Amino acid sequence: MRAHRELHAGAGELPVVLDHPLVCAAEPALIRSQRRLDALIEDLRRARSFGFDTEFIGEGSYFTRTCLIQVATPDLVALIDPLCGLDLAGIWGLLVDPSVRTIVHAGTPDLELALRHTGTPARGVFDTQIASAFCGGSYPASLRSVVESLTDARLGPGLKFSQWDQRPLSDLQLRYAGDDVRYLPLLHDELVRRLEALGNLDWALEECRRLEHPRTYAPNPHARRLKARGSASLSHRQRFVLRRLIEWREEAARLRDVSPRSLIPDEGLLALASERPRTRTALSRIAGVPRMVKRELGDQLVAHIEGASREPMPPPARRRSLNERQKARVEQICAQSEDLARARSIAPQIVASKKELRQLAGSAILGEQPAPSRLLAGWRRILLAPILTDLGLSDDDPQGRAHASADSRCS
Repeated sequence: MRAHRELHAGAGELPVVLDHPLVCAAEPALIRSQRRLDALIEDLRRARSFGFDTEFIGEGSYFTRTCLIQVATPDLVALIDPLCGLDLAGIWGLLVDPSVRTIVHAGTPDLELALRHTGTPARGVFDTQIASAFCGGSYPASLRSVVESLTDARLGPGLKFSQWDQRPLSDLQLRYAGDDVRYLPLLHDELVRRLEALGNLDWALEECRRLEHPRTYAPNPHARRLKARGSASLSHRQRFVLRRLIEWREEAARLRDVSPRSLIPDEGLLALASERPRTRTALSRIAGVPRMVKRELGDQLVAHIEGASREPMPPPARRRSLNERQKARVEQICAQSEDLARARSIAPQIVASKKELRQLAGSAILGEQPAPSRLLAGWRRILLAPILTDLGLSDDDPQGRAHASADSRCS
């Protein structure tokens, strides 16, 4: 609390708002009544394009708690206070309306709200972080770096530790939140102009459409690394049970709106996978599992472990290793991918990770069936065509077409 107050008290002089027809210079309007919110929604709908951002708290719960919603057009900057009990259906309706362009920066966590509240993903999305990566910018890039590289504007200080659920909001919070969306209409205009000049507009828009698919927001519990040691010593069956326990924990946490690790710490999951208790009595002896879970979810947890212990398992992956010459070729392919990207003024990091390239190239070099990959579909397939041809995964290759088709169905 003290650090929060000191941060806001020491703001100093804030930068002047850029004088530009696409930038609203007014102080942000704080919306705390339904009447003003309804009028704002109509203004945004008439504008048919607006910048969008949110401030939220994600600690301690499964779903983020939205504390502020920011919107902007060239004519207005407004901050909507969702903690006032407002009916926000109109805002979510704008996000899913394909006739209204929603401009965001690194917008995945913000746009997830549309799917959560309407069951429909956002439509008409333009993400300035994605678009800037197709204009010679780095990826990922902060809003500050994109604004300052493409315009003459300067943003004020950041608020990394701001407590957005406190009221009243400080002047610094209001200004910071407003600047998060104030420049988005200008960035959209400037990025579209540059993308058209580079011939990259269609590819950037294709990548932005990834934010319009529900799977973009689907949680992947296995993407979180375990914050506990010991998984390497588990048997194949124990690792399989651990995987099923991670999935169970995710769903149980979602239903209770708590963070997965607060429900059962990683140490507890490892102990459960290792010991595989088959009774409530055996479960009671497992360390690292909270008493509440043992008491309220014990039967369910024991049954899940029993089912995972009996479930047929895929055989352990046994992949052939690359020799030194083959490893060198894979690294050459990674370097070639970066060269192809830079030649089109595209950030190599948005094309593919080194892990993706190494897996695809390694499989092809070893003559193995490549796993479905986004590199075999869409704009990435076009950009990486010389590499895919060299690997035998070109358009003329049936195997390559099959994988591209499979991946496009997942896109």
